[in-house]
Amino acid sequence: MDRRYELNTRGYTIEGLEQRVLDLFRIDKEDLYSKSRQKPRAEARSVFCYWGVREVGLEGTRIAKRLNMSQPGVAYAVQRGEKIVKDNDFQISGNQTCSM
Repeated sequence: MDRRYELNTRGYTIEGLEQRVLDLFRIDKEDLYSKSRQKPRAEARSVFCYWGVREVGLEGTRIAKRLNMSQPGVAYAVQRGEKIVKDNDFQISGNQTCSM
């Protein structure tokens, strides 16, 4: 809860989170919202879902609607996103980029 409060006070909104994921994976906004299963796009969506739900505290239904996914799809993406973040040591704030 403290982490969510900290991120909210630092101005993390769904739009800010979106931009962080776009910068991290070096993809276009259209790629994040596409239904493509290409690895970088799918991983970007999973990280977006994970950070949105677990770090920022957004509702899964809100993310599902935004990404045009089902709510169970977002739940699975959160699990995948957690693994991607941990395996690659991604930070929600920072300057690193993905080299995938």
